[in-house]
Amino acid sequence: MTVDGAVLQLAVLGASHQVEARLPGAPACVESVTCQGLGLTPMPGAAECDLGPLHYRFSSLVESLDEEAFTSRVGALRLRLASDSRALIASFPGHPDALTGLVAQGSPRGVAWRTWHAYPLTGELVRTSTRLAWR
Repeated sequence: MTVDGAVLQLAVLGASHQVEARLPGAPACVESVTCQGLGLTPMPGAAECDLGPLHYRFSSLVESLDEEAFTSRVGALRLRLASDSRALIASFPGHPDALTGLVAQGSPRGVAWRTWHAYPLTGELVRTSTRLAWR
């Protein structure tokens, strides 16, 4: 898809995601966020770096929700993403609330994307937000 002159490829990899972003005249940026399982390295809360002429900023939040709140939030998220032409949503077998969703959007001087990973067995909703912009 193209968003404000940037070309983005959104992909779901199992319960994980990958985004490849190309801004005109700049090197490609590939972000992969993978679920490693319980007890391994936790998700970073934030990270940023310069990639040639671009600045990359990533943030994440892991929420632990009770079953009712989890089901409600995932339902609302599913409805919101289903109506957005810039979104990708994947459901997984085994539980109706297991999903990964991504949405791309324009951003001042660049592009941005947000993701959600819903893990019903643990009641966790992982949200990420990324911005890639010209420095």
